[in-house]
Amino acid sequence: MSVQPRLLHGLRGPRRVQWLQKAPVSSQARARPSKYTRKIDDEGPYYVLSPKQRAQTAGSDFFEITDLLLDLDAWESKAVRPVNEADEDRMLKSWHTMPVLSAAIATAKVFEDQVNLSRQKVYETTTQPTNIWRLTSHDLLTTALRSHLHTLDDESKSLIKTLRHENGIPTHASAQDDSLMRWTMLRYNGQRYVNTESPLAPTTDEFVKAVRQQDSIVGLRRLVFRCLAAGLDVSSFRPHDKPVDRRKSASQGGHDLSLEILESCVSILKSTNYARSTVVDVLTMLENLSIRLSQSGFGIGAPLASLAAKLGSEI
Repeated sequence: MSVQPRLLHGLRGPRRVQWLQKAPVSSQARARPSKYTRKIDDEGPYYVLSPKQRAQTAGSDFFEITDLLLDLDAWESKAVRPVNEADEDRMLKSWHTMPVLSAAIATAKVFEDQVNLSRQKVYETTTQPTNIWRLTSHDLLTTALRSHLHTLDDESKSLIKTLRHENGIPTHASAQDDSLMRWTMLRYNGQRYVNTESPLAPTTDEFVKAVRQQDSIVGLRRLVFRCLAAGLDVSSFRPHDKPVDRRKSASQGGHDLSLEILESCVSILKSTNYARSTVVDVLTMLENLSIRLSQSGFGIGAPLASLAAKLGSEI
């Protein structure tokens, strides 16, 4: 008569040991932990079910606090004592500042400042109608040619650096040409999308105010052609072969754009002591402005025409 496994708990002595020795054991069972524990008493060895054990979970690093705690309820307790200098020294050794953590916090702060500055610059270039640093197709060409030109003059290098900063492009982007180009295209496409959704056409007052703030020909040139491309009302420029109507000029806000640009050009020329390079830049700007306005049936006006004639005769 064979012994069934369910009667295993009732078997004791040599008969139970013999049955366990004859019982077949598979290779899979050998690999698993034994379900039985061998014990010995006065009658001999016997086996019982092994107690179940919970699987050990991965250890966790719990937050460690100091053993010096402030107990407001133990004012008169004899189990507490005031903190002394030795305790403070021990605290400093145990809870000193971690250099790695401090460096990580400083790096995160730098990234945060860069993101905030980038967002601010993007907002300014997309919302201010007279912002001169809004990217143009010429800026894209200048950025694309930077890697193909062996040498760049100081003016071009300064322009690329200023465009990068004023458009919220991070400093590390200028380390590689392809990275700088990707960032520039990203900003350019974003500005085009915003301009398509809500075109920024400055008023005459806004344009005149911005003209008076310019201190370089580069800034003045970018402002003039940027505003013309955005839809600036050019009626304040004098039409071809027509007399000046001062009453009409006053009704349009009292601004003569030709005179405003003239005063800005003269101020810039004086600041550079009429340097030849500045004179050439002014003449180039006036020539391009004349071509641009002639497409709308307007001219640059007598003041600017006189300045161009004077500078052309002296160059």
